[in-house]
Amino acid sequence: TDDMLRRGVKNIMESINLAEATIVEVLDYRDDSKDAFWVLIKGSMIDYMILEKSGTVIDGDKDSHAFSELWRFKRERHGWVLDEIDQDVSVSDLRGFNPFSEDVT
Repeated sequence: TDDMLRRGVKNIMESINLAEATIVEVLDYRDDSKDAFWVLIKGSMIDYMILEKSGTVIDGDKDSHAFSELWRFKRERHGWVLDEIDQDVSVSDLRGFNPFSEDVT
């Protein structure tokens, strides 16, 4: 974002439609120090970049496009925080998940 500000570029996202959010992996540790979960996000939106001064579109377009992303959340002291976004989701990504829980007993 700092680079975009220096270049005078603005990312425009419109008509955001969240169609599905499915938790695909949960990591649960006794002491909560490494707790995390992955969510598969599916939807559609209009997403493009413009030069702020002129309004000229420099990337993307004004058509709606479907997307699938994996979002990773991790537990911090103050709550859950978005830690990573994978925008290049494939079937093999989904096969690689292995839920984990340390036994609390």
